[in-house]
Amino acid sequence: MGVKADDVLTKEQEYRSMLKLNNDGIKARLEKLAAVAGQAGSVLLNFKWFFERERTIYATLNMFRVDGTWFKGICWCPLSQKEEVDEAITEMRRSKKAVCLNLVAIPNETLSPPTHFRRNEFLGTFQRLVEAYGVPSYQECNPALFAVVTFPFLFGVMFGDLAHGTFLLALGMYLCARKEWLKTGGGALSSLVDARYLVLLMGLFSAFAGFIYNDFASVPLTFGPSCYGAHNVSMHQFNRTNASCVYPWGMDPRWHTAQNHLQFDNSFKMKLSVIIGALHMLLGIVLKGTNCVHFGKIAEFFLEFLPQLVFMGVLSGYLITVIVLKWATDWTSVHQRAPSLISQVLRIALPSTDLGPVPLYGTLQFQDTVHFSILCIAGGAFVFMLVIKPAVMCIVSRIRDDPEAHRFSFKDLDQENVCTNVISHRRNNKLRISEISRCYDPPRAMSLRTYMRSVSRSLSRPSSSRWG
Repeated sequence: MGVKADDVLTKEQEYRSMLKLNNDGIKARLEKLAAVAGQAGSVLLNFKWFFERERTIYATLNMFRVDGTWFKGICWCPLSQKEEVDEAITEMRRSKKAVCLNLVAIPNETLSPPTHFRRNEFLGTFQRLVEAYGVPSYQECNPALFAVVTFPFLFGVMFGDLAHGTFLLALGMYLCARKEWLKTGGGALSSLVDARYLVLLMGLFSAFAGFIYNDFASVPLTFGPSCYGAHNVSMHQFNRTNASCVYPWGMDPRWHTAQNHLQFDNSFKMKLSVIIGALHMLLGIVLKGTNCVHFGKIAEFFLEFLPQLVFMGVLSGYLITVIVLKWATDWTSVHQRAPSLISQVLRIALPSTDLGPVPLYGTLQFQDTVHFSILCIAGGAFVFMLVIKPAVMCIVSRIRDDPEAHRFSFKDLDQENVCTNVISHRRNNKLRISEISRCYDPPRAMSLRTYMRSVSRSLSRPSSSRWG
């Protein structure tokens, strides 16, 4: 008891001396800040900077594990920057900022590597936008490369105005041209410097969409003679002068003064948004398929990717097809009201839905046959995703977890590549994953996780004479 009491007193003295040194250091720093307060600015800002630095230092130290007089931690470094890290460590040793600093490589089987993408001034903003929704797993396809085009393009389709788009384009060009000056003293615009390329592309696509919509701050522009002549100007009704007339660029300016301007404009933009949105979702599904091929996930490729592709392709493909068919049909020669696309889609699940007096294509019986085929294919893919895949994955999981199929025997240790330091462990000691994965060569018929589970199950059995 006397020895233990002495040890406690010794540790208490060490802790008190350490706290006293920290307090003295903080007081000295505060006195130094107070002495230069008139030159360095506000004392509160200096205090804030000082305590923020101390908090950051101790928050970083909390990520390490104390092992005697060492601080041990795990970090990841890209192989392309390993030489830079080695040079930084050498410089720290030379400047005596770190007495002992060493990096030890860890086997790849022990931990899952994090995701790291190389960034530059152009891709940095788009990468942050994607990571706001989620970070791809290690070696997965980076969707930020596609977001460089899709994000500003969809913004342009939504924003679509030549005047406002030109303003954004000019702002983006100004940010790119004066980036160095804006970073140092640009005021309110300094916060937009990092996103200058995003603003530039959004302005470019907005101006382009404004040309297509023929919209300059809600004022139509005239790029050529209109294809519509005045019929009843007071009622804003116009007739087509020539059936083969095509306006040279974008929308005809007569639509902006027509009685059904909003109905036509909203219908056009809604159908265009459906087409672009469906293609965008199909792109995401295709990227998922490429990830399955890259990682060799055969089960996910056939049980998840292909059913999703079929389900989305059939429904969205049919919707895009009927939209294009309705656009390409001259309904003035039919002298009947064009069928509704909403009724066309609803009839897939509700056969009693009325399609109108004129079918969009073929006959009514032929459309019902097409709708029934689409319903069967989409329903089959839906059932395949929600029923077949879970059943198959459950069966595979039970096979892998069968103790009879993968029972581990310590008699096989003589035939494996076993490290001597692991053999010297007692049975009641826990083997670390790093030691097991480094010292054992798992059988090819089972995964590393299943092999580790077999080892842990075997270690939990009653002791044998081999382990003493």
